[in-house]
Amino acid sequence: MMITDAGKITRNRVADISVVGRNTMGVRVFRIDQEKECLVSVALLPEGVEIERSFQERVELADAAAAAEALALGGDDDLVDAEAQEVSIVDESSEVESEEDSNEDG
Repeated sequence: MMITDAGKITRNRVADISVVGRNTMGVRVFRIDQEKECLVSVALLPEGVEIERSFQERVELADAAAAAEALALGGDDDLVDAEAQEVSIVDESSEVESEEDSNEDG
């Protein structure tokens, strides 16, 4: 399985990959636009393993691709800011819930 920073995923059986290319040109397994994306992950999956992706997993893959793209462009400050905002949003919602719980008790 191969994944690009744009979120493209391909799964190929090893047996389906040619061992010999055209006159030492190599073997092309996965074509990507080199100006817009790059390969960020290669994984060997055990034979017989089927992967089912839930919505959450697809979102996480998209987030990972966006993070990889931000890092590739050298702009990781936005990524850090987004993580900080996400944490503060979670904290605010938990404070609201705890205030509501205390109002119900008293």
